Amino acid sequence: MEPTPLPIPLPFINPSYGASFAPGPDLYHGIALVGLPRTGKTTVGMALAQSQHWAFIDSDASLSLEQGLSIPELIDRDGICTFRALEKEWLQRLCAAPSLTSADQGFVVLSTGGGLPCHSDLIALLKQHFLTVHLDLDVKSWLERMFSPPHELTTRLDISALRQLYTDRSATYTQAHYALTQRSSVRADVEHILAMLLG
Repeated sequence: MEPTPLPIPLPFINPSYGASFAPGPDLYHGIALVGLPRTGKTTVGMALAQSQHWAFIDSDASLSLEQGLSIPELIDRDGICTFRALEKEWLQRLCAAPSLTSADQGFVVLSTGGGLPCHSDLIALLKQHFLTVHLDLDVKSWLERMFSPPHELTTRLDISALRQLYTDRSATYTQAHYALTQRSSVRADVEHILAMLLG
């Protein structure tokens, strides 16, 4: 896919897609994909970044690399509260980094961990620096993805608890600037996101 020429950075908004917000004084420095595990944030984010020659960052992969442990290992070692504190500190550093805030830098696509936007009001911090896009799935499709193959969460949560997680986190994800609900393929997701951005 040839890159679509875009001015960088961009304060984009296409109200026809249902997002209604007042842009802040700063331009957005990238796109942050939010959503539950297995909704395609990393796969779609990498494809989107590659299609436009943008930088790509995966919060879980970056944090795991910094700490030298996988995300489940970090949670097992330190507990979920300490892990969430690490996530918060990592995102604050990212948003304050000169490479992100400098106007002459390229655009960034950020894939966030499923729980990252849902604590410490980090969804608000994301929205200050990124155009946020919720990669949505209906609960049936999401559960199918969670068990094919089994995600780590399925070893700790039963179906009822997973459904509750879906409901609880949806309240945060719906605060994103956009929601991508018509999902079919990675290519279609990328094209749909670009259509949202370009109007």
